[in-house]
Amino acid sequence: MENVEQDWQNIKAAILEAAKETIQMQPRAPYKEWWDEECRKAIEEKNIERKKCPQRRTRATQEEYEDKRRVATKICRNKKKHWLNDRIRRIEEVIHEMKRRNFIKASKPSDRQNRPGCHYQYARLTKETLTEKQQVF
Repeated sequence: MENVEQDWQNIKAAILEAAKETIQMQPRAPYKEWWDEECRKAIEEKNIERKKCPQRRTRATQEEYEDKRRVATKICRNKKKHWLNDRIRRIEEVIHEMKRRNFIKASKPSDRQNRPGCHYQYARLTKETLTEKQQVF
């Protein structure tokens, strides 16, 4: 039985070592862009107060915990709200800029109007066929 356990430990160690060499550990990217040191501190203080509650069951410790929880929630909510509003503002600016570019592009006088054959393009856009000479010119 010891031989099987020893073999398993050797195989496990070999697999983990090979995986470390080939895959390598990569730092985990932060998921929440709005999360910062202030949020981390508020949550840490809240957790310290939460751990105190079962040790001393009094109204004062419960109120302290609830206050810290309220503060931590408010800080994180505000950070997230500001981040989200900023992101929405940036997206709207990009959309507005794209519309402006399209408007400028559409409003520029085209030199195609003076070229022969432009009526074919107009007909394609309006889905009409221009047959009479009066319509073309």
